[in-house]
Amino acid sequence: MTRILVVDDSRTARLALRKLLEQVEGFEVVGVAADAHEAEALACTHEPDLVTMDVHLGDADGVELAQRILSRVATRIVLVTGVDPSSQTLLFRALAAGALDVLAKPGGDDGEFAVPRFVRALRALATVPLRARRTYRPTALAPLAARGAADLAHAPRPRLEACRRVLIGVSTGGPPLLERILRTVAGRVTVPLVVVQHIARGFGPGFARWLSSTTGVPTVYAAEGAVDLVPGRVVVAPDDGHLHLVTETRVRVGPARTPRIGTPSVDELYESALAHDPVRTLAILMTGMGSDGAAGLRALAGRGAYTIVQDPDSCVVGSMPRAAIELGAAQEVLGPDAIAEAIVRAGTG
Repeated sequence: MTRILVVDDSRTARLALRKLLEQVEGFEVVGVAADAHEAEALACTHEPDLVTMDVHLGDADGVELAQRILSRVATRIVLVTGVDPSSQTLLFRALAAGALDVLAKPGGDDGEFAVPRFVRALRALATVPLRARRTYRPTALAPLAARGAADLAHAPRPRLEACRRVLIGVSTGGPPLLERILRTVAGRVTVPLVVVQHIARGFGPGFARWLSSTTGVPTVYAAEGAVDLVPGRVVVAPDDGHLHLVTETRVRVGPARTPRIGTPSVDELYESALAHDPVRTLAILMTGMGSDGAAGLRALAGRGAYTIVQDPDSCVVGSMPRAAIELGAAQEVLGPDAIAEAIVRAGTG
């Protein structure tokens, strides 16, 4: 049984979430809080397995609240929001402080975040190990043996130093991980980076601004049209469209080329790169729920791209990299610190 604490300053939202969650098998709502003080008290009293918390709680600082709760209680915090643009900075600071993810409040017009998807996300996040912070160990760069990789033997042999672009796919747990990696590579990366991050609609522009301001790595949001790839700069996919590589040095926002479960799709980006010198592509698939990116990574590996997946044991949710490993799509399985060093090495040859 997953014991849940609901925190929201809107009485209507509190009642709706409570009613929804109480109807889900395996979920039990153990408390409902209307403000930061009540949330902290109930979290300490009930020690819930999961806390769903509104991004903006009146005048309360959500970052400080998340840090206080996580410092006192072994729990998981998920931000549930109606997408208030004024809360975007607070949101990403809270993710960096230890919150696991941000989900749009169910019941809106966006079918992508309908009730079943919302419930599936909470189920997956409820399985994350109960730790306030994760400690990553640098992992030596070493080829992935067995686990399906042998059937890539006839593909062109990739060389990391020859890569001229880095394509990154990430979902649940991604924002703080990307911040960590970009901080590490700041000032040292000589190739352009393209990021597809699954995130609630409306938060894409704020996500790009947050990454740029906190990491020192120039980051742009691909709102529409074409965007040039510039060495040392990050391009973030829009939260309401797909990003495609259209030349070796340019990406463009466009509709899905095949039906996709979510938007933006990692597979859309990876598959678009197949026609543009894939042997000079470093493709990385990191923490996330589901399997988006696994098939595209496998296709890139078969065409000579250098492919890396994050070690599932270091992920908030390891489903996406695990799916890629099962397909034999990875030349490397690495922890975050080693992924950062691989990005620095890309394009140095």
